[in-house]
Amino acid sequence: MAKQFGKLAIEQGYLTPEEVGEALKEFYAKKIPEQEIGEFFLKKKLLTRAQVQRLRALYQKQNIDLDPHILPGYHILQRLGKGGMGAVYKAIQKSMERPVAIKILSPQLTQKKEYVERFFQEAKSVAKLNHPNIISGIDVGEHQGIYYFVMEYVEGENLRRKIKQKGKLPYDEVLSITSQIAQALQHAYELGIVHRDIKPDNILITNTGQAKLCDLGLAKESWNIHSEPSETVLGTPHYISPEQAKGEAQVDIRSDIYSLGATIFHMLTGSPPFDGEEPVEIMKKHLQLPFPPLSQFQVNVPPKFAKILEKMVQKKPQDRFQTPQQLLDALDELQKSSPPPGKQPFSKKNKKSSRHTSTFSSSIFQSKKIWAISAFALLWILLIAFLAKPKPKSTQTSASSSSPS
Repeated sequence: MAKQFGKLAIEQGYLTPEEVGEALKEFYAKKIPEQEIGEFFLKKKLLTRAQVQRLRALYQKQNIDLDPHILPGYHILQRLGKGGMGAVYKAIQKSMERPVAIKILSPQLTQKKEYVERFFQEAKSVAKLNHPNIISGIDVGEHQGIYYFVMEYVEGENLRRKIKQKGKLPYDEVLSITSQIAQALQHAYELGIVHRDIKPDNILITNTGQAKLCDLGLAKESWNIHSEPSETVLGTPHYISPEQAKGEAQVDIRSDIYSLGATIFHMLTGSPPFDGEEPVEIMKKHLQLPFPPLSQFQVNVPPKFAKILEKMVQKKPQDRFQTPQQLLDALDELQKSSPPPGKQPFSKKNKKSSRHTSTFSSSIFQSKKIWAISAFALLWILLIAFLAKPKPKSTQTSASSSSPS
């Protein structure tokens, strides 16, 4: 929001690019909420209140293509993103006075029964889940032909945008995100839910580094997966599992594990495992080709982590981890046995050796100290003895004392 607000200020001739650049740099450094950008420009005396109001109106016109008060109980503030199924907006839930995210089904899809069903299916799936690494649902419904799904609002960015900004993510961060999403998948698995569209776009990273799985629009209860027509291909080509690429009806949690593996590859290397001009070309590669070796991208990870990733993206589901918990167990074992790249493990043996070295050094120091004290004492005794010794009389004194008086 802040960047677009600044861009509008430049377009309207209120500020120069240099002025906006400096102001935004300070704005982001202070970690001020995005919606307060107008007040920030006012306090800096860069804009007048009339100019701020004008820019807010322009921003709203560009980002909200519906009445802000169209949904009872909610005040829509801005559009956060737009996709094939619809758009997501930031809004205020009036009764609770809190920010929420509202997904609204695209008007073009509201007349198609299968898309409306899928929209409500997502809400039902989210309602069953209660996990810190999964976006929680609040409300779902229809009002005047508008289908809406209200969710928890998260301050942060999606993983795709984060990768785009950084290029490659550090191993420690990849490990943390992987573990968090695996925990989310295990929770979903225990409730019989398969996500079926794990990818960077569907993982949000909060400002505190917490990963949250979202967009369960393709989620299905595992017992009901066979109801999907076999010729239907669901998923995103860059991260799709081989069985999804084939359009198989029986897709289970192992498909999500594969897609998470493809997402890990993207985090580590900065690009998806396969690319192509057409979706079919990319899916064909998922079916036929092994993932490129990480060494090709100069990625430094522990060999055990590379083995874990290799197992996650096996072509046959039976060759992968069978549950997210198995993956979590492998990650836990990895963290116990392998230090982060570039760091040496500090084992008990090392601690013992360090302790022994310390004791040995201390002994030497104590010995040297004792010797120094002893030598000093000896010198002091000799000095006292020397001073206490009677001095010999001179010849003159002896002669006078021997003469009779």
